[in-house]
Amino acid sequence: MQDQSSKSTTAIRARVFDPARRLHTLWLGGAAAMVGGIALATVLPVWWIGYGTSMLGLVAVLAWEIRPRRRAADTMVTCMPGAIRTKQTGLIRARDIEGATTARIGERLALVLSHRRRRRAPIILELDDEPAADAIRKSLGVGHHGFGHIDFVPRPTSHETTSRVVTIMAILSALAMLIPEPVVIAMAAFVLVLMLSLVVSVAIVRHAVPSPFARLTAGGVFLPTGMFVPFNVIEDVKVLANEVLFQIRTDRGVTSLKMPIKTVTMQRVGTTREELEHIVAQIRAASDRCHGQYTIKSEPEALAARLARGKDENDIDWHARLDTIAMGGAGYRALSAEPAELWALLEDPEAAADVRAAAARVLRRIDKDTLRVRVKDVLATVRDKETRVRIADSIEEEEEHAPDSQSAAHS
Repeated sequence: MQDQSSKSTTAIRARVFDPARRLHTLWLGGAAAMVGGIALATVLPVWWIGYGTSMLGLVAVLAWEIRPRRRAADTMVTCMPGAIRTKQTGLIRARDIEGATTARIGERLALVLSHRRRRRAPIILELDDEPAADAIRKSLGVGHHGFGHIDFVPRPTSHETTSRVVTIMAILSALAMLIPEPVVIAMAAFVLVLMLSLVVSVAIVRHAVPSPFARLTAGGVFLPTGMFVPFNVIEDVKVLANEVLFQIRTDRGVTSLKMPIKTVTMQRVGTTREELEHIVAQIRAASDRCHGQYTIKSEPEALAARLARGKDENDIDWHARLDTIAMGGAGYRALSAEPAELWALLEDPEAAADVRAAAARVLRRIDKDTLRVRVKDVLATVRDKETRVRIADSIEEEEEHAPDSQSAAHS
């Protein structure tokens, strides 16, 4: 019976924090109403119908600018090869992820993701247990220890609040222009033009001078000031009322380092209190790992060393050796490995590209039919183009080259 694994999906319950509320239909619908209203006002004998439509369209466009952040919600995460999907986030592809890290939150686990189209607004998945986290990590091609960087805004600038205030005043002015009184319309029009000018000006400033952000990397934390704090010197970190307090080990003993914060509730830019607690938990977990408090990852290291290309080994010799291992009389068993171990190396996002390509090449010899079905799922989780090409090349090499490689290996 044909393996259906490439079509399989897994549903996992999670609490999802994703502040990005796109609502593009509101903006597009408002813009369409504005244009349509102007057109109607020029062709219809009752001009105020088009006029009113265009004003309501302008209100919709402005309402998109003050849309609130999405609240955290319990939902189902659908895991599939190379992507996950939730009602909150939509489709998240492995290739869209710029960073990921995991930490335990009480009895649960939190997986924090950095999306390339939602920079400085991390997506947080709070999960019930380790198997749930493993399923999501496998779908997204994320290793046990994570990768990349996570950006977040601990203290948004006042530009965000200013933008919301002037936008709300512009909306009120646009609605006031629907009152059929010439004096009211004239005054509202003056205020509307002024507020729209301010909306545009503040938007330009916001993009030119964005809120300072902090960045979690593999080795430590970049604070908004630009200061770098390595994980291995962090003794403790906690969230207080108006700051994140770091306890840092120095040559003169343990000292305190403060990062000012200002949490938000409805504002899109910034971090809620609960989200900040999750991010600080990630910092604490990374610090614990640097101090030796971590779970050792189980992986066939001896097999990886056997498959890896030697320092002075060219591609031809390396491929010949792999083909000998795979096609020799007892060559495969000589690896002291099960097929599952080869698959674990091929699917491991933290394994070297050479090792993953070598595992694919050996599997092509001993388990070709299964590889043909499952390889698309593996490639879908690989973000690095070079690694993806190397794995694909090791599988797609034409079969007629195999005897020559074997002969070369035995000659």
